Amino acid sequence: MGRIFYLDAVNGNDENSGITPDAALKSLEAANQILFGAGDKLLLKCGCEWKGMLCPHGDGDRFQFAQIGTYGDGEAPLIDGNGAYAAILLDGVSYWKVKGLRICNHSS
Repeated sequence: MGRIFYLDAVNGNDENSGITPDAALKSLEAANQILFGAGDKLLLKCGCEWKGMLCPHGDGDRFQFAQIGTYGDGEAPLIDGNGAYAAILLDGVSYWKVKGLRICNHSS
C-alpha cells in the first residue's frame, strides 16, 4: 500500500504535509513537487476547483498504479487548465490511473 496525499483548494495549505485531509495541500503547484511511487494516491477534494496544470512526477508499476482520484462529498473536483499546455500532463511517467475528475482547458 502506498502513501495518500490530499489536495483541498479551500482549506488546504501548501505548508502542510498533505498526508491527511486535515493537513491537505492547497495548490496544484504543491502537488507537482511530490515524487509519487507505486500505490501512491493524490486525492482531490470534491467541490473544489483549481486553475493551472497538474503534472505529477514518478511512476507506479504494473501491479500498483499511482492514482489521481477524489475524496469527500459533492461535485467532482475540477481542474481548469486555463489555457495551459494541458490540464493534466502525464509526461515521462508510467502506470498512472486518473478517475473521477472534471477537466477543462479553455483559453482565449
